[in-house]
Amino acid sequence: MLAFWADVASDFSRFHRIRPIEGSDLDAAEFFAMAYRLEVYGGAVALAAAKVRAQRVPQPPGEPVSFDEWVSSHQALVIQQAAIAKGGD
Repeated sequence: MLAFWADVASDFSRFHRIRPIEGSDLDAAEFFAMAYRLEVYGGAVALAAAKVRAQRVPQPPGEPVSFDEWVSSHQALVIQQAAIAKGGD
């Protein structure tokens, strides 16, 4: 997660209205429950995760796609991951 700390901090600020860099009253369990969900919100963490996955899976030759185009073409996967991420327990 530290490799993506700037993305995590940005998404916390955007989606949770929390600035973890400036300090907060979150304990570890609360932090990780919120961080666990960031990938499905379509922010910086989701984009970074999509890029990492794209590097692992051979892509057919062609033009690169934007994050929104990728999400649109993989809606079932996004919904499946959102269902998995809903807990945070």
